[in-house]
Amino acid sequence: MDTSRMDDSFIRLLYYGSIAMITGTIVCIFILPDWIFTQLPLHSFTETMGVFAGLSVAVLLYLQFKHRKNPSYVFISSGLICMGILDGFHGSVYPGQGFVWLHSAAMLAGGFLFAMVWLSDHPVISTKTGFLPVVTAIGTLILAILSVSSRATFPVMVIEGAFTPVAMAMNILGGVFFLLAGLYFWHSRNQATEERRFFTLFCLLSGSAAILFPFSAVWDIEWWLWHFVRNMAYFVLLIYVFMVFRQSEVELREHRERLEGTVKDLEMANGQLANEIAEGKRREEVISMQTREILELSTPVLKVLDGIIVAPLIGTIDSERTQQFMDRFLTSIVQTNSPVGLIDITGVPALDTQTAHHLIEAVTAATLLGTKVIVTGVSPAIAQTLVHLGVDLSDIITKSSLSAGLKVALDYLDLSIAKK
Repeated sequence: MDTSRMDDSFIRLLYYGSIAMITGTIVCIFILPDWIFTQLPLHSFTETMGVFAGLSVAVLLYLQFKHRKNPSYVFISSGLICMGILDGFHGSVYPGQGFVWLHSAAMLAGGFLFAMVWLSDHPVISTKTGFLPVVTAIGTLILAILSVSSRATFPVMVIEGAFTPVAMAMNILGGVFFLLAGLYFWHSRNQATEERRFFTLFCLLSGSAAILFPFSAVWDIEWWLWHFVRNMAYFVLLIYVFMVFRQSEVELREHRERLEGTVKDLEMANGQLANEIAEGKRREEVISMQTREILELSTPVLKVLDGIIVAPLIGTIDSERTQQFMDRFLTSIVQTNSPVGLIDITGVPALDTQTAHHLIEAVTAATLLGTKVIVTGVSPAIAQTLVHLGVDLSDIITKSSLSAGLKVALDYLDLSIAKK
């Protein structure tokens, strides 16, 4: 369903209905000139409904001003607050002095505040109006209380059932103010299209009700008809509130859908990230396992004869590899119960202080296990390095080649290799 087209049709219906209602009011003035209907509770109910609608929209517009900073909202809100308070008191007092005054003051002050929307485009005025609704509420409340408590001090509005010139002038002037405000909304570009239509229609109906006031008398048909016209204006505002809340609901739903889409995207991203982390951990485990295997392969311990094991070291020796070598060498000594162990460093290009000390620790630990350790493959460069580093090898048997070390091991075990 095309909601924008439906909204346009509904607003057009309100326009045409309002024009027809105003026309019908004028016709009723001539058809039922002597009809009188005195009903104070109905009048109070009518005023209460208008007050509720006006104050509700006033609060809504003031809250919107806080976010959208549209100065016209301040003047509209102030006008509705003024009308709501004065008409509320008007509907709650008994007819008499001050009864018509309260309503006339509401129309004049409310229309004046609405007409001030023409100033909302001024840069100075637009930045200094945020306090106006509060000031209006306080001032109007003081005026309403004085109007009820000191009725005799205010102008007489009804004489022998007819409205005085003061009452007529106040309402007609208020109606003119409303029509001027409606002209502003009709041509304004600072309001959204729907807002301009609703506010224009409200000003048209309120201005028409105020201008029809002089043609009525208290409780006659014209009296009730302009009340009806004015309540139709408040009804338009309630429809506006409904439209605002419906639009807010649509925006919230769209925002929620966008958030749900974002949450789903985040969940997918989190899932992918978790998979990548799991894959990274698996790769780390594989790399760690392969590293251990490589270390084991790079530090083999071989049993060459009963009682003799050989541990050849090849390549650069770091701390981790030295520790791996020590563990495997000592374990093999225990497992094979070998009395002689050879550590061949022929394939080691160089030794540093830390590696040399680890090597001595391995020899010392093997000696504690009862194994004679022979270090073979000591090159001239390594020998000079050990001397330069000040490493004490006086308690360790060293040989320049593996074969020389094997000969020492055989002699130590009192063994010999027989030629065939």
